Amino acid sequence: MIRIYLGLSFCFVILSCQPDDAATTNQSGDTKQKVMESLPMIDASLLQLPANWSFASSVKTKPFEISNFDIEKGDGLFVCHSNGDHLDTGIEHGDIEIDVEFMVPKGSNSGIYFQGRYEVQILDSWGETKITDQDCGSIYESYDEDKKAVIDSGSPPAVNASKAPGLWQSYNILFRAPKFDDDGNKIANAKFEHVYHNGHLIQKNIIVRTPTRAHMLDGEAKTGPIMIQGDHGQVAFRNLKYKKMGTDTVGISNINYQMFDQKMDYIPDFDTMTVAKSGAAENFDNLEELAGQQDGFALIFNADIDIPKVGDYLFTTMLDDGGDLYINDKLIVHNLGEPGMGTERGLITLSKGIHKLKLTYFEEVWSALVAIYVEGPEMPMKTLASTDIMKNWSAGVDYDKILIDATEEVEIVRGYITHGGGKETHALSVGDPAQVHYSYDLVDCTPLRAWRGQFADVTNMWKNRGQSQLLLPRNAVIEFEDGVPYANLGSSSARWPSDNRPDNFKNKGYRLDSDGRPIFMSSLGDIDIEDSFGASADGHLKRNISILSGPRKSMWLNAATADTIEEISDGLISIDSDFYIKLSADEKYNIKTSSSSKDHLLISLENDASYEIIW
Repeated sequence: MIRIYLGLSFCFVILSCQPDDAATTNQSGDTKQKVMESLPMIDASLLQLPANWSFASSVKTKPFEISNFDIEKGDGLFVCHSNGDHLDTGIEHGDIEIDVEFMVPKGSNSGIYFQGRYEVQILDSWGETKITDQDCGSIYESYDEDKKAVIDSGSPPAVNASKAPGLWQSYNILFRAPKFDDDGNKIANAKFEHVYHNGHLIQKNIIVRTPTRAHMLDGEAKTGPIMIQGDHGQVAFRNLKYKKMGTDTVGISNINYQMFDQKMDYIPDFDTMTVAKSGAAENFDNLEELAGQQDGFALIFNADIDIPKVGDYLFTTMLDDGGDLYINDKLIVHNLGEPGMGTERGLITLSKGIHKLKLTYFEEVWSALVAIYVEGPEMPMKTLASTDIMKNWSAGVDYDKILIDATEEVEIVRGYITHGGGKETHALSVGDPAQVHYSYDLVDCTPLRAWRGQFADVTNMWKNRGQSQLLLPRNAVIEFEDGVPYANLGSSSARWPSDNRPDNFKNKGYRLDSDGRPIFMSSLGDIDIEDSFGASADGHLKRNISILSGPRKSMWLNAATADTIEEISDGLISIDSDFYIKLSADEKYNIKTSSSSKDHLLISLENDASYEIIW
């Protein structure tokens, strides 16, 4: 029997709420705008490459067979093209966070060594169902070469988040170096505080007592270089960014507030309002106590913020209901909630010394919460005079998770999801016993994301009526760009239309097939369309499009939108090297550029169409 879950978009919040679960949602990368340095991948004088490494502008490989990279000379990437020496990046570090993207051909193997001693494995682990401490994302085992014995077993990744060979993958890793007293005695072991693989948390707080097997430097020390293995196969890297962690920290003092007794559901014009009371505050917590009431008030906080060194500083606000953050009277973060709890970020370059901080805030009903975070040069993210909500919500956590498995029957969940850095409120997520799952846009009638393995964590939707009400996939996702899914182009030279949905395009809901899988129905004028998904014979996500009535001749489906779409082999298309689309031999298709300079993979709907999505 199929089960359908409806997450109510108007869920009430009772005293507590939960944001996106930081244990399963990546907080790094472009969305966060991390304050990080970049390793140059262009100038050989800045990054000395061994003979078996080279700079490149692009790499390609055949994903389903053992083959070498097709390497295009240039810059932007560095590539291990043959077995030989390891690469010393020159990044000497203690505590450090890195973001990096990598690509491996089928069957290849490498690893990133922190301080040249502690390895996070890189391996082609695509499709492995039984993951071990040898697979991609594992913390490698410690080994005594003299005794020929394992000292500590390795730590396998929590899930297999690996993509197919030839696709770009990502790591975000926070490493804590071992600590020593003044006499050189070790007083704390090395630790991997977290490892995110393709945006999904796979390792958390893994203690490493000794260097891992095949370490490149002996012993342990306060510092060492980031080194990359170069003797086990080809591997390519791009966008290596890092932040060394220092001891400097931001301080805040002289917090004062003004309170306004007025109920609103937007950030008000404070110049038109009358101050009800004012005074000094110790922090940004206990807002209801500070205001003297539970609902219907607004606040302005002013404070001094002490910046320890010149550089870029990233401010993050988590507010319920909303407000603005200013530094030196400049608006840095505008946060209107989602509704309810909202998370927004802003970046500013600041000089060393005292600056003026102002936070405006309004509380309509229910919870009144403020959290401000800041990170900067050699400084990890920390809270500013407020409760660390992120830590409270991701620390392990003191509640039972509500999980949905899709092992025996199709599971359908209506609820909010994240997509493109924002929130989609009209989405349906479908879990399939074949272990390929997806979320679908019920407005624009197009898939939004897909993932493999375990289906969904819906704790955020139901526990204490969580404010963000998000369905969280239980493995790494690939995202698809949304937009206009169908068009009648008229001629082969016509460009794909803009992202504005045609007035005559209508969503007509969905029905269930005999196996309980939804078939989505829509129309473009007098053309009726059905759209469905399932697993292919190889376990990939397969999409089927049928035209039920109306003229077919010039109808096209926009199967993918990306910066770069290119054919790898007959019928196998790479979408930004993020995922593949595989077409049958008789499918008619074109790759076109729209007015927005994006590439579009268009499939003719003169006949019913189908294709596989592979990642």
